[in-house]
Amino acid sequence: MIDVNRITNQFLFVPLKDKGSQLVYYDFEKPDGENLSFFNFQTKSWSIPIQRKRQSSYTQHNRFFNPKDSSIVQILGYGFHLYTRELNRISLSGEVIKGELPDVITPRYLSAIGKTDSLVYIYGGLGNDLGKQEYGVVHYKDLYKLNLNDYSLEKKWAMPENLCDEVAASTLIVDEIEKGEHAKGLFFSSGRFLSSLVLKDLNLENGQETVLGDTIPYTFLDVNSHADLIYLASEKCYYAVTVHQVEGNNYEANIYSIASPVLPIQNITVQENRGTWWKLLFVCICVAGLGGIGWRLWNSRKHDKKEAISIPQQDICEKEEGVVSDINSEKEIPENDHLYSSFEAPVLNTTPGIYMLNGFQVINRDLKDITGKFTPIMRQLLSVIILYSNQNNKGISNIKLKELLWYDKSEESFSNNRSVNIRKIRLLLEEVGDTEISSANGYWYFLNKGHVYNDYTIANQLMQKMAPLDVVHKEDLEKLLSLASFGQLLPNMQFDWVDSFKADYSDSMIDLLSRLRDSKQFVGNDNLRIQISNCILRFDSLDEESVRVKCRALVDLKRMGMAYTAFDQFTKEYKLILNEDFKYSFEQFISEK
Repeated sequence: MIDVNRITNQFLFVPLKDKGSQLVYYDFEKPDGENLSFFNFQTKSWSIPIQRKRQSSYTQHNRFFNPKDSSIVQILGYGFHLYTRELNRISLSGEVIKGELPDVITPRYLSAIGKTDSLVYIYGGLGNDLGKQEYGVVHYKDLYKLNLNDYSLEKKWAMPENLCDEVAASTLIVDEIEKGEHAKGLFFSSGRFLSSLVLKDLNLENGQETVLGDTIPYTFLDVNSHADLIYLASEKCYYAVTVHQVEGNNYEANIYSIASPVLPIQNITVQENRGTWWKLLFVCICVAGLGGIGWRLWNSRKHDKKEAISIPQQDICEKEEGVVSDINSEKEIPENDHLYSSFEAPVLNTTPGIYMLNGFQVINRDLKDITGKFTPIMRQLLSVIILYSNQNNKGISNIKLKELLWYDKSEESFSNNRSVNIRKIRLLLEEVGDTEISSANGYWYFLNKGHVYNDYTIANQLMQKMAPLDVVHKEDLEKLLSLASFGQLLPNMQFDWVDSFKADYSDSMIDLLSRLRDSKQFVGNDNLRIQISNCILRFDSLDEESVRVKCRALVDLKRMGMAYTAFDQFTKEYKLILNEDFKYSFEQFISEK
């Protein structure tokens, strides 16, 4: 029996002379001569038993077969708190060559690759310059070309880091080169447990993305989940496959079909399930990211397939005025006169600044991410000074600072540690802009003299400005929803001192957004109410009223599939967190007053 918890995405179909394709298990952490095991479909056995004694050092890595040198190639990955940029190769005869990708690419995992005859595209991922998890995580949106003849690497383009927390599933389907180098991929938020996949077209020349399909539910459990995209040209159909751990050593796998070419919703018809065993075998093996899952799925007689459909882009309609007055008034809104359009998916500002929503990050004047230069204690120190400066306009006292960060140090040791770390922070902030950490009357405070962006400060200012709800400016609402969509404050900092700030920020944001969501002024604007509800759910995933508003709005927009999916995700998380079944059906839920 294979221990699937210790195996990650290590199965691949490879071509063998006169034998067609054969299923191979590879493991670069095994002794020489035991790195490859071939599966015999007649005897249903492996040439070498598959066993592992510890977790892999290469979870969520990428792999492919290189026909140029007939080798299995493994790149990137994560394990034991380290991100890697390793490039390991093994020939079908068992010869192993270990190495690294050129340092033009940073250590990372959760990247996606697209393969052509002579090169491999490497897209995005999570990691950092030093490859150590303790220095935080950077969300990359960049593209590299790996030459399959000599394994040289070329960087094609890069967008500012941490634009959002979106990554792509492990496989990109590259179109013909004469079409302008495009690829299809499944994209999802890596910051959410109950996430969703959406099919996009990625322009490999400039990084432009185009949404093609409706969302597919995806339970993301980091290294204990996997998603992949396969295209079968003979059927002109894409297949999205998701696998995630549910309980103990059990895993749930789902297969979704997406007809090609991807068409508008009104042109899609749901296909009947097809049970061709070899197709399901091919699909499942390609995403056997959690060990023997592929083999267990092949043995299964039946799999449920669900249809993912395309939706047209929403038209943008805007009112000329930038102000909405008397937001809670009872007056009727003229038909089709929506106050706000459906906004584009928000992204982080690409300006120099200190970012604290959805994780700590610092961007310098050159738009380079310098977060990795901040040690964990420097991140805490800068964050606590900014938070207290926002709270009381005078900062944090020396006594409080020692109590929170250096409670176990003597006064002399505390003073030395504080001085050294503040000096280092000041030097790094000089790269960002005109800011200052100063002290007065025994308090340390943060002073922003220039145009250095701080998302937490902006969010607080917007909430204070909009709290009365007397007048809401369109630009303010757009900014608020953009910031709210990033979710909680400093989610990766797990310290007692930050909990109260997190709670205050979340409570204030939920309160304001709930009043906006329920305002009679926006009753007729389904797209806006969906967006507001989504923002609330970033803070409280079990907020029933937001789920209800979202489902009703989706039904009104005739997106029944998305409405059922949203409700299904909610009930699953409800069961997971509260350990009890949700008591209402979909119909009962949306009809309840």
